[in-house]
Amino acid sequence: MSDPTQRSAFIAVGIRLMADDNDTALPDPATDFIVIELDGITRGSPFTTEQSNEATGSLVSGAAQVIGQAATFAFRARLRGAGPGVTYTSTVKPPLHAALSACGKRAQFQAAVAAAAITAGSATSATLATSFPATAGALVGMPLLFSSGANSGRIPLITGYTAGRVATLSENFDTALTTEQAAIPANWTYAGTSPADAAAKATDQPMAVIAFYRDGVLFKYTHCRGVLNLEGRSARPGIGGFNFSGIFAGKSDAAMPSLAALKQHAPPNLARGTDSSNVVLFNRKPLAISTWSLNDGASVTSSEDPNTTVGFGAGEIGQRTPVLTVDPLATLVANRDVLAQIASGALVPASFRYGTQAGNRWALTTPIAQAAGEGDTQRENLVGEQITAQAISQGKDAYGRDTDSILCFY
Repeated sequence: MSDPTQRSAFIAVGIRLMADDNDTALPDPATDFIVIELDGITRGSPFTTEQSNEATGSLVSGAAQVIGQAATFAFRARLRGAGPGVTYTSTVKPPLHAALSACGKRAQFQAAVAAAAITAGSATSATLATSFPATAGALVGMPLLFSSGANSGRIPLITGYTAGRVATLSENFDTALTTEQAAIPANWTYAGTSPADAAAKATDQPMAVIAFYRDGVLFKYTHCRGVLNLEGRSARPGIGGFNFSGIFAGKSDAAMPSLAALKQHAPPNLARGTDSSNVVLFNRKPLAISTWSLNDGASVTSSEDPNTTVGFGAGEIGQRTPVLTVDPLATLVANRDVLAQIASGALVPASFRYGTQAGNRWALTTPIAQAAGEGDTQRENLVGEQITAQAISQGKDAYGRDTDSILCFY
């Protein structure tokens, strides 16, 4: 039998979270595989070479010294929910749950809170009914669905939440909120963490096993942690760039698993559609952008450890400096003055919402972003701006997570 060739499009990626250091079982085809971009995979070798400096009695160098190095694996994936019409529960999660968790984005499930009349409001806030949690930071990053009243159908995101149930919102309303009914849909949020000790790290930044199948061959990686960068374009789905580092656990011949349960529905696009609320807001004003990105500004490294296969250990997530970049069309100073915001150190919210179908919607909220740079861009025959802003944590939320940015699937 001749040696068969490998087809580049016949690939699959599975990722599952490890319960402990010894939990290295392969991802389950029924639950753990994800849809990834064909051109978004980068696989690093676990080996490199170091040239010998030994004298050999010849001008020809001696044998190369093969040494181990950290094993890396990266992929890009379109962001989608569990499926149109799906209701999230504590066990029904978004498809990228494990990948996000292994990037230090700790998950939190929030059960639905039924619509109830707000008790007070302003143009940028609403005081919610007693059926909502009375815990500071409990609802940050989640959508608030308004029904009835002048703003029925609007879906602002919550950028701040007090123990008195006052929700600060991502939108600016024309008049003070007074008669609206407000609800929270069942959702999963993901936010970065800063674990204080080893026990917290196991919960906040769990490790993962990654399986990469390529037409009859399996590459396995264990003890992986990663970093996440997000990006998107108008009228297109959002993309997550996942970059992992861990321990290479071997290459072997293995048949492609059956992936009947793989979530293959279309991801939502960045477009308002029939929504009542604008979907891209900066400082509570709509932005006519072409592209956006949120670079976590983090690094993931694997330190030397001789007690592993090639001498490098588990991936470790470093410090984050999350930077948001958007490219809106230029406006008059009266509408937006980024230079003045930079000069004053202004702190403003920013938010993005994708999709209109329950179960396949997601949103990104940066409750506080400090404008840090601006410049001119050209979009065909129109003038644009490139704005950069650093996302800053306003302290821990109710679940001990950082609040620099929050992903929500609802």
